[in-house]
Amino acid sequence: RKAYPNLSYPDHKIGIARGYKISINLYEDHFSISTELYPSETYDKDDTVDFDTHLYVFLRVISELPLHFLPSEEEIKKLLIENAGQLTSSSFIGYTYSIPVLETPESSNAQSDNIPGEEALTQQENSHQQIAKAFKKAACQIYFPENIKESFDDFIGYEKVKEQIKSAVIVKIKKAELLKKLQEKTRKNPELAKVPYSLLFEGPPGVGKTMIAKIIAKETDMIMVYVSADQILSKWVGETEQNIRKIFATVKKFPQNKFLLFFDEIDTIGSARSEESKSWERSHLLTLMQWLEGIESSPNYVFVATTNRKNDLDKALLSRFKEIISFNLPSPKDITEILKYYAKHLTENDYETLAKMLVGKSPRDIKNICEVVEQRQVMLIKDDKIELPGVELYKKVILEKINK
Repeated sequence: RKAYPNLSYPDHKIGIARGYKISINLYEDHFSISTELYPSETYDKDDTVDFDTHLYVFLRVISELPLHFLPSEEEIKKLLIENAGQLTSSSFIGYTYSIPVLETPESSNAQSDNIPGEEALTQQENSHQQIAKAFKKAACQIYFPENIKESFDDFIGYEKVKEQIKSAVIVKIKKAELLKKLQEKTRKNPELAKVPYSLLFEGPPGVGKTMIAKIIAKETDMIMVYVSADQILSKWVGETEQNIRKIFATVKKFPQNKFLLFFDEIDTIGSARSEESKSWERSHLLTLMQWLEGIESSPNYVFVATTNRKNDLDKALLSRFKEIISFNLPSPKDITEILKYYAKHLTENDYETLAKMLVGKSPRDIKNICEVVEQRQVMLIKDDKIELPGVELYKKVILEKINK
């Protein structure tokens, strides 16, 4: 009220608040506006600050802001009321809107944010640098398909999982149009080939969920965007939602590319809602699901999430996944195949002995054990004469790991 002496509230709302806050974040193709009313001490916190009050105060405040990229007051009101501006989250104290930026002379004539020497790059290199730069700002790791080294040959064991991935995911993505034509000839009521654009990988740590996501990205020629829950979670109210929106908005900045969005440990932000859940925790989940709605109908995007606590996920989020693929700990047969990959010099009897000792261990655990064996063996080598480690050294290292 001190900053804007001419600002007035509707008569019936005069005592509702002691403060008002607006945060505006400008991106290349939209701006996000967060509004918050700080209720007075006598305000009933079980009540809800209605949309009309927010809209009224919001319009009055932004009319005072000297920001050239904002549309006119009437245009903003039209966008908000007609839902052209996406309502991305809400709580009893605030709303967040995402509104397209109107092109202005300043934006159209602005200097490009090119990287020095970029003009000498090929078109692909230029695009890759721009994508990498954009996602770095969104705190994500990027894996371009041509740089991914992993293949199905490196994903040892898990034959049923690999077949499920190939038939339920990769074939449908790569041959969606062909599948549609086939269905027209085979089905009485032909329908579009439905690709599972949202996938959930369930299983304990170390079973290869991230590796299989990389393989899918490579096989389907998609750019993999790796999102760690730890990187987007924030202790500040509203910042986690902003980080989620930033990731999806960055993806949409490159419509000519195909992306595999990989959210690791989705349960961190997608746990089931309860009466004890804080309003901001519910807002995290709501923001994620709203953005998922915008990409799950497009063949350019595949959303993959991982969890080792599927039962803890919110039911509404769980229902979004078209396919749920389980990664269990390896069977004795799988363990034998993994050992043959990392210790090919051993005998069949050795594999059988070690497999029994390694039941309950993940593929990552087995790989780490084999690496420890190699490191110890190399310390024993003299005169550069290579001697391969025997089964006894493997057994010793396994027992050490079990007894820790």
